[in-house]
Amino acid sequence: MSALISILIPIYRVEDYIERCLHSVFGQTYENIEYVFINDCSPDRSMIVLERVMQLYPNKLKFVKVISHSKNVGIAQTRNELLKEAKGEYCIFIDSDDYVELNAIEILYNKACETGAEIIRYNYYVNNENGNYEVVTHEPMQNKQQLLEKAISSLSGVDAMWKLFVKRNLYDRNSLQFEDGINACEDYIMSIKLFYYSNLTVDISNVLYYYTVIGNSYSYTKNYELFLVDRIKAIGAVKTFLELNDIWQTYKKALYARIIMCKQTYLINKEYFDIDKYYTLYPEANKTWRNFAYGKREILLFWLAEHKMTILIKLIYLF
Repeated sequence: MSALISILIPIYRVEDYIERCLHSVFGQTYENIEYVFINDCSPDRSMIVLERVMQLYPNKLKFVKVISHSKNVGIAQTRNELLKEAKGEYCIFIDSDDYVELNAIEILYNKACETGAEIIRYNYYVNNENGNYEVVTHEPMQNKQQLLEKAISSLSGVDAMWKLFVKRNLYDRNSLQFEDGINACEDYIMSIKLFYYSNLTVDISNVLYYYTVIGNSYSYTKNYELFLVDRIKAIGAVKTFLELNDIWQTYKKALYARIIMCKQTYLINKEYFDIDKYYTLYPEANKTWRNFAYGKREILLFWLAEHKMTILIKLIYLF
C-alpha cells in the first residue's frame, strides 16, 4: 500500500477562497491522504463552507480531522498543532486561500520514492493584478550550502512552508517546532532548519501550487508594524540557530542581506521612518546595502546613515 500523506490546512478568514482549496485537495488523484484542518477562530463563514464541501466527498470524511480553537493563537502555534496531529509519512502545508493541481500529491510522492528525498521543492503560480496566474520558477540549488544561503538571505523566495513537501520524520527526529509568538516569517525560520537537517532536498520543474495574493485572507500580519517586529524576531531566531550549530561564520553574509532588507524600512520608508531603530538593529549589517541596486535617494539615505548624519537625514524627509 502506498504511504499515508498528511495535508495540513490552517483556516482563518478565507470564506471567499477556501472552497476551491477544498476541491483541489479532496479531488487528488493520490488516494491515501489524511486531511487535518485547524480553525483558529476564523470570524467569517469559512467553517460553514468547509462543512458543506466535505459532504460532497463522503468517501473522504473518515480521513478528515477538524480542530477548532477556543481563541485565536496565531499561525505558529497552529502549525505546531497541525504537525502534532499529522500521521503521514510525508506532509505538506497548504494555505486555505490557495489551491493545488489535482495530481500534485501523486507527483510529489512518486518523486520522493524515486529519489529518497526528504524535501521536494516545486514551482508555483501566483496571481497578478488582473487576477490571472503566472508561473514562478525557483532556481535549482546545486548543494545544501547554496540552498541555505538563498534561504537565509531570503532573496529568492524559498522560505514558505507551502513550497515544500517534507518527510514528517525530519521534523520528529530533530524536534522541530515553529517559534511560538512569531506569526510572520515563522516559515522563514523553519525552512532554514529543514534544509539544514535534510539528508536530501530535490527540486522538480513541475508547477503544482496556486499561490493567491489577496492582501488579507489568512493574514496574521495585517498590521504591518507588527509584521516588521516579527521579521526582526525571526532574524534573531535564525542567528541563534546558526550560532548553536557553529555555522554562523559560513552564513553571516547571507543573514546580513536579510537584515538590511528588513531594517531598511525604518530608513527609506517615510511612513515607518525610525532612525533610532535603524541605527540599533544589527548595525554590523549596515554596509550590506552596497550589494543591492537602489535609487539615488535611497543610496543617499544609506550613506548618511552609515556616517550617522541624522540631521541631514531628517532634513531630507522635510522636503
